This record gives sequence, structure tokens and C-alpha cells, in this order.
Amino acid sequence: MRFSIATFVWTGSLTDDHLDLVPKVADLGFDEVEVVFDGGGGVDAATLRAARTLGPERVVAVFQPHLYSRTLHTHRELGQALALADVVVVLDVYPARERPEGKLAGVSGKLVADAAADSAHGRPVWWLPTLPEAERVLAGIVEPGDLVLTLGAGDVDDVARGLLERLRDAG
Repeated sequence: MRFSIATFVWTGSLTDDHLDLVPKVADLGFDEVEVVFDGGGGVDAATLRAARTLGPERVVAVFQPHLYSRTLHTHRELGQALALADVVVVLDVYPARERPEGKLAGVSGKLVADAAADSAHGRPVWWLPTLPEAERVLAGIVEPGDLVLTLGAGDVDDVARGLLERLRDAG
């Protein structure tokens, strides 16, 4: 079994008006559309709706929040958007320039995972703080026909590479 990824990088804003373009990108032979968000570290419902237009069996969203302050203030909205996926995996916060101290003490990606679980209507939501944990679990749950999205800022894209290696080794 062979696994590979052909990536198309979308550098503009992605809105519901662009949903009809996503399948056209897939028709060009791309397996993946990478969306570069202006604000960094976010995810929105339009992205997940666009993923559905590709016709996958399931949409698997792997999300890494960016910054503790942003996570604290937007975890509910992020969770609601992620809950549109069939399977959600939330990693811990990519800290960049912040530390979870003072008013940010106790802030983690678990806030987003809990918010996603509250909106997911029973669909699986995983809180897997580290990249190796996410790779290991995803390798066991990803099935042929799934579309795996890595979303967020930081090193979340390393999960895609690690998952691909694991699937190749297992296949």
C-alpha cells in the first residue's frame, strides 16, 4: 500500500463562497489543500464545510491551538467549528511567545477539546496533548477514504508527516 500527499496551498481567505472551488482543486490531482489563515492558529466552519465537498468517508480534524491567550478567548468558537468534523483530535497549545502563567494558568487545548465535545453530538473528540500521542492514535483510527486535516499554528503539520510514516510502515 502506498501513501503520499500532493498539497495545494490556499493563501487567501476561505469562505463559503469558495466551496465550489475545493473539488476543482481535487480534480487537478491534489490530495490536500493547505489553507493559510491570516490570524494564525484558527479554524472555522467554512474550512470544514469545504472539506466535505471533497466527498470523504469521514473528515478527521487535527487541531493545535495557537497562544494561550487566544485559546482562552476563542475556545468555544473553535470547538463549535471543529465539531463539524466526524472525528476531532485536539493537541495542546503551541505557545509561541506566551507561557501559561498568571491569568493564563490552566489554559490548555483541553478547553477546545471540551468545547468540541459539547457540540459534537456524540462524535469522537480526542484530547491528545502531544504530537506523538496524536500520531499513534490517528494511525489506529484513520481509515481508507478519510480526509485528515491538520489545522492550527505551530508544528501541527508534523502530525501529518508522522502519520504518513506510520501508515507506510504498517502498510
